[in-house]
Amino acid sequence: MLQAAHGLPRALIGKLAYMAGEGLTGHIVHGGEAVQIREEAALRDWDDPHIAEVASHLPSGIYRSFVGVPLRLGDEILGTLELINKIPSAPGHRDWFTDDDEGYLRLLSTAIGGVLEGARYLKALNEVSVTTMRMQRVASFGTLAQRILHETSNPLAVARLAASNLRGDLGDGTGSLPAEV
Repeated sequence: MLQAAHGLPRALIGKLAYMAGEGLTGHIVHGGEAVQIREEAALRDWDDPHIAEVASHLPSGIYRSFVGVPLRLGDEILGTLELINKIPSAPGHRDWFTDDDEGYLRLLSTAIGGVLEGARYLKALNEVSVTTMRMQRVASFGTLAQRILHETSNPLAVARLAASNLRGDLGDGTGSLPAEV
């Protein structure tokens, strides 16, 4: 699914979708390998269902050259980074992507993968933090419940002990209180 693009109308974002192995993008995702196309005629070999639609939105109206690399996060392929129609640096200069261009795109893909991995770690860390806070609240509530039980038990124990002592003192048969009291 096309998620972001520069130079194409926003209407295509979220609309263009490929199955793994289908067309240029699907091949990159399925095989995990970069693709370079330097001639317009070579595009026909790919049987890409969206080439004509994308080309209709390009300034030149034609799809002349292409380079695409997988966007990886570890062993997982999240998508692709693709460039279409290299702009020549001078009139008459090559208008196709070079191995250097592919190398730069791979570097960018690696950097983006690192950012995405960092975002995943932050999200996981946030989830762990929330879980830890919830567990601390439950533990605090348990401690509070124990304190309440202890605080209510202590006065009762003191009262029971006093009553028992009083019964013992009164139970000697004389009915009189000891002199200490």
